[in-house]
Parts: sequence; C-alpha cells; structure tokens
Amino acid sequence: MLSCGIPLHEPLLQHRLKDFMRMEIKKFKKGKVALEDSYYLMGTADPTGKLEPNQVCIILDHGQVSGKVLVYKNPGLHFGDLHLCKATYVEEIEKVVGDSKFGIFFSTQGPRSMADEIANSDFDGDIYWVCMNAKVLKHFMPESPWMMPVQERGALQPKLTEFSPEQLEGELFEEFLNIRFAPSYAVSVAAESWLVFMDRLLTAEVTKVEECEILKQKMQWLTNIHYEALDAPKTGKTVEVPKDLQPKKKPHFLSKDPKVICPDKFYTSASVLGEIYDVASSYDVVESYEIWTIPCFQDANVGELRTVWHQHYDQYRLDMARALNGAYSSNSALDAESVIQKYRQFLYGAASLDESKKERQQIHNEACAIYQVVYEYATLVKDTFKCYFAWRVAGEALCEIYSRNHQNQPILISTASLYDILH
Repeated sequence: MLSCGIPLHEPLLQHRLKDFMRMEIKKFKKGKVALEDSYYLMGTADPTGKLEPNQVCIILDHGQVSGKVLVYKNPGLHFGDLHLCKATYVEEIEKVVGDSKFGIFFSTQGPRSMADEIANSDFDGDIYWVCMNAKVLKHFMPESPWMMPVQERGALQPKLTEFSPEQLEGELFEEFLNIRFAPSYAVSVAAESWLVFMDRLLTAEVTKVEECEILKQKMQWLTNIHYEALDAPKTGKTVEVPKDLQPKKKPHFLSKDPKVICPDKFYTSASVLGEIYDVASSYDVVESYEIWTIPCFQDANVGELRTVWHQHYDQYRLDMARALNGAYSSNSALDAESVIQKYRQFLYGAASLDESKKERQQIHNEACAIYQVVYEYATLVKDTFKCYFAWRVAGEALCEIYSRNHQNQPILISTASLYDILH
C-alpha cells in the first residue's frame, strides 16, 4: 500500500500504523529503547584459533569491524555479564565463512570461555547484543564476570545415551508434563525481584551506604538463584526464591494497568526506567472508526460481480471463524492462511496476480467488487480491521489499479527492507 502511493490516512493503513505504534510504545514501557551502532548477532567459537582472550571477530553487512565493543547476552543479571572486548580483524575467518554476514566469533583461548562468562551462555546458536556506540563505551566501567558459588550439587541427570529408546521416550514425556503443568517460576521471579532492587539503587531515595550494600547483596543472591534456575533442567536441582528476597512493593512500571495502581503493592519509581515508562504511557493511541473509500475503487462499475463477492465474503467469514476456532486442525494460524489462499484462488485463478492467466480487466473488476463489499460491511459494523480481507486477497490488483489511475509506478519492497526504512 505504501509503495504504490495509497494515502497514509487510508482507514486500514492507519489502523496498521497505529498497531505498530502500540507495539513500539509497549517496548518503550519496558525500557527497550533503540540504540545506534548496536546489533544482535549470533555467536560461535573462533574456528581459526587466532583470537586472543578478550578478542572477538565481528562481521556486519559491510565486513569485519575493529575497535572496542560491548558484548552482552540476555537474560544476564550480573554486572560482569557485560564485557568490554576488542573487535579484531581476522583474515583467515573470511575463508571459513565466505560471504556470511552478521556474526560474532569468540576466542577459544584462556582458562574460561567468554560465552560462559556472559550470562552463563554457550556457542549453540545464542544471540548476543553487541554495542559500538561511542557514548556508551565512554562511560562503561567493567566488572568481574559472574562465578558459580561453591555449594552442594543437586542430583546429576543421567546422560541421554544411557537410556533405552523406551526410557528416553518416557523421560521426555515426563519432562514435558513437568514444564507444561508444574512449571518453575524461579527464573522470572528472581529476574523481576532483581529489577526491583536495581530500580531502588537507581533512585536518590536510597542514600545510606548500609542500605545500598544490603540491596547489592540481595541482588547478588538473586543472580545466583537466577542462573541456578536456568540450569536446573540439566542439574536436576529444585530452585526456589526465598520470600525475604521477594520485595513487597514493585515500581509502577511493572504494573499491568498504569491507570489502576494499588499503593499497597506498587510505588512510583523516580528512576530512569520510571521516567521512560511515564513518557511512553503519556502517548494515547486513539483508534478511529471513520471508514472512507477511495474513489477509483468505490466508483468502479462492477455489475453482478458485487453479488458474487458478497456471497464469497459471507462464506469467508464462516470459514475464517471455523479456522480460528480450530475446526480444521490444531494449527489455527496455518488454517487461517489457507482460507485466505482459497479466496485468492477465486480471484486470480492462481496463487498471485503475476501467475494469473485471467484477463487483467476481469481481475480489476473483481478486485473493486471485493473492495466495495468489504468496506461496506466494515462501515456497517464499525470495525476497520474488517477491511483487511480486501487487501489481503486483492491487494496486488488494488495497488495496480491505484497506480494506473494516479500514474504512479509501484515498487516492490520486502518486509525486512520496509522495517529498516521505518526504523
């Protein structure tokens, strides 16, 4: 729609743009703010053995980079999980990866794997956050990496190779039942409790040195519990968060409903996270139910095709309701896509406009008929999202009609490229 010049205030386009805005606001409320010169890259071990300890090799779209970088992996809680590394050019790596892009290679030298030092992770496809932002690097102060405290181990889990096929099937099924019906919340509880104590440290309310040290000690304990809980499926250990490490009150930015905050359970945070949350919450995305039509579609003379597609659209709503309710299979998303493809076949006689052998004018007339029927129904029920059917089924034809009527040349653009442009 954007590539062929459809107005930005078109009802469905406005609806989708507001959806994007809501998603971005939701991210801002969680403190997820876009940062220049930062990337998410898949990490693995250096296949050449050339990298020294604390050196990494980073490949972006334009090739390898050099200089200081920060490396982190979610869900790290320890201050030492954020590493200051030196991005180094390694010619031999290019012979291994060829034209591959967007990856980070870690040194295989030293007493401990750097991945293990970063949130107790590994090299089996983990995604790492890499930052080369000069302002962040200027103010960064490194900390020692997290170390597993010496303590009594839980019962070691048997190796998978020790099970017979029947035993393995039983173990996997039991593990599924445990995860599905008796999940452990230690990971999320520890992470949230850690965040609450961090929020208090970020405010000016905690002024006493003793109180700061107590909070830091609690955060250290929570970090240990958090990593123990992450490894519990491997170690066989049952992990719980003690009540005295679970704060009684949480900052207001952790409330699910910002308009209803119980003072007994939440406090108003004055930290930067609270400020970001307040700014994001101040934006109110108002949905408009005013549905108007584009003349070149609405004024087209489609004759009996309007009646034909009125019947198709009535049947489509029944088909889609069944698909979303799981009447066809357990995969409702796939069933819904199949329903859309069914009506695209009705229109094009093929999967797409380019593959269609029908006359172009016939397709254009049917596309306009679809548009008229759908937008009339959306206006009747006051639901902008109902317009989605017209563009999902006949979008290619409608864009072609609009471009010809306005003497525009549409361009093809991938979803990934559009995302990069908008960001």
